[in-house]
Amino acid sequence: MNLLPPAHSHPITEGLDDFDLVTEQYWVLCDDYIDVLATTTLKARDWDPWDRDVTSPAVWTRRWGEGKIFVATPGHSLDVLEHRTVRTIIERGLLWASR
Repeated sequence: MNLLPPAHSHPITEGLDDFDLVTEQYWVLCDDYIDVLATTTLKARDWDPWDRDVTSPAVWTRRWGEGKIFVATPGHSLDVLEHRTVRTIIERGLLWASR
């Protein structure tokens, strides 16, 4: 997972570094109203119907009026949720969104 520059000062991802994660890849539709903190890249393989790598948002936030929205796409299996950095991102994201 690649943390983007805004992630270095965001309370959800501050102090964290890029890390490798093997999990199911989401292809995420997004718009300019989300603040992307981290992305993942699905590498194109010879047998895939697409011919280039696909980078998608994996962790982002969004303000909606008075509300806060937090999204983290990793978490398809228990071992992914137990990954120390993924767990930290999810815990911090829930705290950020609920305050």
